[in-house]
Parts: sequence; structure tokens; C-alpha cells
Amino acid sequence: MATAPDQPVMRAYLRDIEASFELPRAIGPDATLALSDTAVPLAGHDASSVQTAVTHVLDIRGVEERNAIVYALNIVSTIRMASRCSVALISYAFPGGQSIDAFETNSLVWGHYDQTLTVDTVTWVESHLEDLKPYHIPESYSRIGNAIRLHGAALHTGNADLALLGFVGAIESLFSGRSKIRPPWRRKTRPLGSWVEWRNAAVRRGRQDAGVAAGWRAFLLCSRR
Repeated sequence: MATAPDQPVMRAYLRDIEASFELPRAIGPDATLALSDTAVPLAGHDASSVQTAVTHVLDIRGVEERNAIVYALNIVSTIRMASRCSVALISYAFPGGQSIDAFETNSLVWGHYDQTLTVDTVTWVESHLEDLKPYHIPESYSRIGNAIRLHGAALHTGNADLALLGFVGAIESLFSGRSKIRPPWRRKTRPLGSWVEWRNAAVRRGRQDAGVAAGWRAFLLCSRR
């Protein structure tokens, strides 16, 4: 379906987010974050159709309509890997009036309780989004894709014990079989004896989700060297 030049292919409605930089702002080549009350009206939708809790929109352009929701999910998932931002997806809307619930209206996101979205987080997302995109919905098994699925499932479970298991499993999936990888803070000293030791230390500190976020960063930094 053809879309007017000023209309996005799809719009994702967001809440629990406060950008610390000027909006609108591009996030990569095909997405733009904007305040909901200043965004260009979406064809077929009026203000009454938007929930009052919505504060921001993520407009997707430059991708096929069938891939737009997945692309928005990739961006939000990568934001959650890079930070503790509490951003929640509320719904998706398409020009012409169609809307789809994103099922995060009352969802818990473990460890993500800060509404602030910083420019550093957005820069990290832009740097790694293309690297991570093939693993969000992979066509074949990979331990990175498996870790992303475990991380996403753990973030939204209502059971604290299951969340802990998911975060620990994500870390183990990331680093199993890569004993030569060193975390950035120890790369110049000596190889890390055991990722399990680092994982256990993170869990003991009660920072399992922060440990996963650090794990993504460590993995991507090391795998690029």
C-alpha cells in the first residue's frame, strides 16, 4: 500500500520514556523518535484513538510494511540491552486506521525503572542495531539469538525466580564456548578465568539485569576485535 510522503510506514506508540535530547531525532536511517503531541497526524487516526499514557512515537520509514513492527521491536529491544530505560511499547498504528496492540500496557520490565533515554544510549543503539538485527528473529539457531530470546522473556515475566534464570541463561548463552573473550575492563590484564564467576558476582550484587546489559556490550566489543 502506498504511503504519503510525510507519513510513516508504521507508528509505534511509547510510554514511560523521557528523552534527554531535542526531538524529533532519527534513530538510525529508518526510524524517528518524536513527542506524540507534536508528531504529524497519522492518516486514519484521531487523537481520541491514542491512549493518554502515550508520550512518544517511533515512526518507521524506509522498510516494507510487513517488516515495520519487527524493526520497531528491534530498536526497543536494543535500547533495553543498552540501558535501564523503562520504555514500553503500547501499540502499533498504520496509515489508514489499522491498529495493533503491543501487549506491554501493564507489562513489567525487570531492572528498567528509569524513564530517561540518553543520547549515549541512542548512539549505542545506532552503532549496534545492524549487528543485532539478524538475531532478534533468526532463521536458524544461534547462541546470540537464543540469549536475546531469553533476555526478552525474562524481562517480562512476573516471576522473579524465572527472571533470574532467564538473565543467567542469557549470559551463559552469550559466552559459552568463548573462553578467550575478556571483558573490556580486564582485556589488558589477563583472560577472564570463568564467565560463570563474573555472572555469579553480578547475581550476588543483585544486578542480574545490569549484568546482562554489560554482557551485550562486552560481547560486541570483543567480537569486533
